[in-house]
Amino acid sequence: MQDMAFQTLEAFKVQHNDKCFNLSHCYRVIKDEEKFKARYAALKARGGKKAMKDVGKGEPARPWGKTNFKKEDKRDAATNALIASVDGMTNKKDSREEERWRFKAEQMDAFMEIQRRRLDLDAEKQAKMFELEAEKQAKMLEIEAANAKTKAKEVALASMMTGMEIMKVDLNIVSPRKRPWFEKM
Repeated sequence: MQDMAFQTLEAFKVQHNDKCFNLSHCYRVIKDEEKFKARYAALKARGGKKAMKDVGKGEPARPWGKTNFKKEDKRDAATNALIASVDGMTNKKDSREEERWRFKAEQMDAFMEIQRRRLDLDAEKQAKMFELEAEKQAKMLEIEAANAKTKAKEVALASMMTGMEIMKVDLNIVSPRKRPWFEKM
């Protein structure tokens, strides 16, 4: 096991331009952890990197051999930024479209309110005209009734006058005792 550790330290120096691995104290702590023991046991049993197990509470063991984490993280960050900007643009577009629809709906509501008011005013105007026409007809009927009464009175007066004329004419025939009564009439 120690040979493997020294080989790993030498490989680290070669890969990182003769920089020493200064975290050997960390290695001493984590070498006894379950996931590293499982990793080494799997490598020995199968002889390859593909032999990795789930270690612990359903968490997979950390994959080994990735050297471009930072580049991949930058690519992921750029992709995430692009996705976020596209989402932002679509959200803005949706909000503008929603605002446009809301504005159109408000305009349509205002137009419908104006039309409803106009129809209400027209109905009120027409009702008022019918009411005025009914009042006019009632006044005309009252005037005609008054005219009819006046005509009836005139006819009655005329007939009475003619009757009086007839009676005045005939006063010569009436007895002297009844004559003063007829003259008063």
